[in-house]
Amino acid sequence: MSEEEETSNKLETLTAKIDELSRQIKENKEYTEQKIKEKKEYTEQKIRENPLAYVAGAFAGGLIVGFLMARGKN
Repeated sequence: MSEEEETSNKLETLTAKIDELSRQIKENKEYTEQKIKEKKEYTEQKIRENPLAYVAGAFAGGLIVGFLMARGKN
């Protein structure tokens, strides 16, 4: 086999691998986007069911972070 044929075969092999990886990346991207959408909808539903708990949790978290930041300045 000549050097040209070897190079051509390697190029074809690499092209096929790149195509396969591109397909897998696309499938993973679509799967991930779907899962993120499902989790977002679930979270929004839970917040709508009991918004006060989430507001209180965010408030408490803010107080804790504020306390820790203020304590570090002294």
